[in-house]
Amino acid sequence: MTRNKVRLVTIVVLAAAMTGWVGCGKSGGGSGAAGVDETRPIDQIKAEAAKMDEAALRATAEKYHKALAARHAELDKIVAELKDIPITDMLGDKAKTLKDDMAGISASVTALNERMQVYVEQLKSKGGDVSAFMQ
Repeated sequence: MTRNKVRLVTIVVLAAAMTGWVGCGKSGGGSGAAGVDETRPIDQIKAEAAKMDEAALRATAEKYHKALAARHAELDKIVAELKDIPITDMLGDKAKTLKDDMAGISASVTALNERMQVYVEQLKSKGGDVSAFMQ
């Protein structure tokens, strides 16, 4: 295979993998490593958080915080890849795929942050220290 074909295959495989991560709707697979769900309705989260004690609120907020850090790391990788693309290729398929992935991850970051803030605000209302969750 020529060098360009190898690059194209690598890019397609990476894009497919990233699309799978973004499209799952749950950070870290939902009940997987991170254990957070970015699609769960905010009202449902508020009702659950109101019943939680300080330790449970902190633990849940920490899970969201870790999931956010992982998403930010994914964004950093995509930005680095975009920087490597020559300006003449910015309208090409690779750049478009990376930009689409970046938009999906950005939406995920927003959703995760909104949900984490519910737990953080509830923790704060119970007198808990929320300084670890301030960005």
